[in-house]
Amino acid sequence: MRTIPIGSPRVCHLGVTALTLAVTCTACSPASYKLVPVSGVVSLDGQPLAGGIVNFQPMILGSGANAGPGSTARTGTDGRFTLATIRGAQGAVVGDHIVKIYSFNAETAMRSATGDALERERVPSRYNYTSDLTFNVPAAGTEQADFQLMTK
Repeated sequence: MRTIPIGSPRVCHLGVTALTLAVTCTACSPASYKLVPVSGVVSLDGQPLAGGIVNFQPMILGSGANAGPGSTARTGTDGRFTLATIRGAQGAVVGDHIVKIYSFNAETAMRSATGDALERERVPSRYNYTSDLTFNVPAAGTEQADFQLMTK
């Protein structure tokens, strides 16, 4: 077995690689972001948006850092929602988010297998596909993530 001196470039390269990997894994770990409870109400033209989808996606600040998982919820008949991550953890990451709101599940087909239209998106694209909505999730969480959307 061959030994490599501690000060050699190969050992230094291995050390730098190990350190980079440790920092990267730490940035992606659940401990690198804080989830807090977030709920609110969505209305469309003054009426509760029943059965809608609300999606919060953390905004990446800085140079490619992992901002944490997005959160989503379905609105009840009263337009009320409570966010959870895709893994089922309750809440949303603290900080700024892009918000997208749909009147139905955005991943649902727009047409049936026979080609008939299933459902038309009632929420204007400025609130979903080309969303300009943002929301800052406070460190203490909130029950007032309310959105009053208008079609006109």
